Amino acid sequence: MQLRWLRSAHGLSAAAILVVFLAPHIANHLTTIWSTDLHKAVMRALRAVYRQSAVQSILIGLLLFQVLLRWGFIHREHRFMVLGFLARAAAILHVTLLLKAVYRPPSASPSRAP
Repeated sequence: MQLRWLRSAHGLSAAAILVVFLAPHIANHLTTIWSTDLHKAVMRALRAVYRQSAVQSILIGLLLFQVLLRWGFIHREHRFMVLGFLARAAAILHVTLLLKAVYRPPSASPSRAP
């Protein structure tokens, strides 16, 4: 039972990702049901949290931990769990693309016609 602490760490990191990022992110998208102004206000408030370098670093580290640890569990357990690995890899790709959009140099941003 040497892996018990890894399983606990895996669960705790998944819970942290859900609470800190996924739930607020999805809730933000759902606010568009009520109004786009509310969505924009919530998005600005959440960006103040998400764009802190410490928060981004922790979230990316947790996602990498999830992917790498799951890869280790796949080799020890059932091969069909590759779907979980792919889901986490897709989440990493999604976050990477979000970060790329956030940190795009000003010269690379699309021009806005008046």
